[in-house]
Order: sequence, then C-alpha cells, then structure tokens
Amino acid sequence: KLGIPHTPRFRDMFEKTVLEKTEYNIVMDQVNEKTIERVYLVKNATRMLTFNEIRSILYQTLEALVYCEEKNIILFDLKTNNMIWQAASKSLTLIDLGSVSEARDEYEVDPLQTPEYLAPEWMLKGKITPSYDIWSLGCVLYELIVGKQLLSRWDGSGLSEFTLYDDILWQIVSEMGRPSQAYLAGCKRAEWFTQVFPIDEFPEVPKESNWESNVKKALSDGGMEEKEIQEWVQFLKSMLCYENRASAKTLVNHPIFKGEIHFNLKSDPTIKCTMHLRRQFKAGQSGGSEDLTMDLNSDKNRYLHIPRDPKGEYLLTLQTDELELINSISLKNDGTLDITSYQAQLRDFNPSSLESSNKKSKIDDWSE
Repeated sequence: KLGIPHTPRFRDMFEKTVLEKTEYNIVMDQVNEKTIERVYLVKNATRMLTFNEIRSILYQTLEALVYCEEKNIILFDLKTNNMIWQAASKSLTLIDLGSVSEARDEYEVDPLQTPEYLAPEWMLKGKITPSYDIWSLGCVLYELIVGKQLLSRWDGSGLSEFTLYDDILWQIVSEMGRPSQAYLAGCKRAEWFTQVFPIDEFPEVPKESNWESNVKKALSDGGMEEKEIQEWVQFLKSMLCYENRASAKTLVNHPIFKGEIHFNLKSDPTIKCTMHLRRQFKAGQSGGSEDLTMDLNSDKNRYLHIPRDPKGEYLLTLQTDELELINSISLKNDGTLDITSYQAQLRDFNPSSLESSNKKSKIDDWSE
C-alpha cells in the first residue's frame, strides 16, 4: 500500500534488531528540499505562497487522500512540516510516513501525531476513519491562507487539570462549538467531555468564531473576489466539522479547483533537457515567470498541475545547454502531454557538429 500519490518512491524494506526489538526500516527516495513550514511560514520567509500555489498544494494532497480512502488507510501526521513544495515544477511531496496505518477500532501503539493537527475524534476516543486526515488538511489549509496555525500548544499555565491534547480540544470547541449528542454517543470520553465542557458555557453553535473572519480577511487582502471567498470558506467548513466531513473524493471536484488543470507527462528519459510551460495569454506579457519549470534529468514526477489558460493554449519550451525549442500546444484536464517527438528534435539536431562561423544562423533558421 505504499503507492500513495505525491510521496517519495518506495525502494526497499528490511528488518533490524535493536535492544532485542525488531525494527522495520523503509527505504525511499531522498528528498532534499525544505518543508513548506520552514520555507513559507517562518518569520523571515522571503515570500508567501500564492493562492494558485495553495490551490495546487491542496489538490495534490487530496489526490493522495483519495487513494488513502480507497485503501482505508490514514496518514495521521499530515502537517505543513511534512509537506515539500517545489515551486518551479508545481510539485508536492508528502514526507515522514512513519505514522501511516490502516483505519481500525483500537491501536495498540498510538501513531505519532502533532497536537495542532489532531482531529477531535482522536481526543474524544471516537471512531477513527480516513476522514481524520481531512480535518488535518483543513488545519493545514487555514495555516497556508492565514499564515499561522489554527490551533496552538498550551504553555502549561493555569490549566493544570488539562493535558496538552485536552487543551487542543478546548480550542476546537471554543472555535467550532460543541459536537452534537449523537456524535458524543459514539465517543468513549463522552461523559468526561460533558462534565468538563458544560453546555451552557459551550453551546453547539459558538457565540463568536475568529477562524472564519481570519480566513475571509486573508483572502480579501490577497485580492480575491467575494464570491470566490465564500467558496473557499464553505470548502474549509466542510473539512473542519465533527460530523459528515466531506470526503477527499468529493473535495477534489469542488469549484475552487476550476482554476487549474491536471495532466500526465510522457517523456523520453534518455534525452536530458529542461521543460518550461506558460499560459499563452501570459506569453505576450513582459517579465513574469513560467507557470511550470521541470528539470527532466532529475524530476521524476509525471503527473503535473498548472494554472488553466482561458483557451487551453500553452507555450512549451524545451532547453538544453545549446538549444531552445519552442512550440504552441493545447492541454486538456486529465489529458496527456507527449513531448517525446519534441525531445527527438533536440536529439537529432546537434549544433556542436556545425562550424562555429555558421552555427548561430543555422540554429536561428532551424528555430524559425
């Protein structure tokens, strides 16, 4: 079951005995880049993620969670510090998969988790299903939009009767309201919860909620229109709820993803080059960056995401050290971009064999 999309490629597995205990070691591809938390969410970050990038990160994570739902498995430690975003190739990698487990009624050993991303059913000892990861992703999405965590660790002052997990639950109930009696009926800590969170102090609908207004403000400050803001808020609400949490399969078809397309890349691995893609409507604009850049020598990802061009027209550029081949192409959602014929043109045209005196003119003629 280690075929989860957008994770490092599985290489090998072996056992090792340490202090008379058997350890199972998984070998995967090495990923050298820093995580989203360490690049974009630190105080000295050089820039914030754009809404297009957030949308693509979200979609690619949901693709992984669709697979997990089908296999009835849970990642358990989904967070910004376990996500790597390669901005040039618009590619996401989910790392630190040591907590991945099949969904089950009880766990002999608790999966390693991060309190700020815990779903409420874990703290209330309710039924654990793959929708657990949807809650965690909701916390991630809030963090990417607002720039700070939705839930934070308690510093230990004034609430000695609470554990760290209980304080996270207190924050959830304060922001989201208390869960329904029907939900609590399926939780082993329901009696404890009723005593600690009296209904007169913690109603099902909270008197005031900050998280929603924080999201709206961040989206508005970023230039998003009101209609689209409401779509994003409703999307987030469908993830950060106790009951009837949206499935990954439902969320990947949400209207907020209409702004990008997803496609498969078919390339010849023996021909080394760099690929650039840019929407045609941007091609005539001065400055700006490519929508997608990939070093086909090292980047093995072949399921790609790119902002949608209004007409589906893109400018494809393939580069080697000596040549640059440019073509106009069409891309459709869930289609395939086959660049093998373009790569063959690069291979067959070898400028190093030309005389230096006419090399440039020959390349210019060929490009035209």
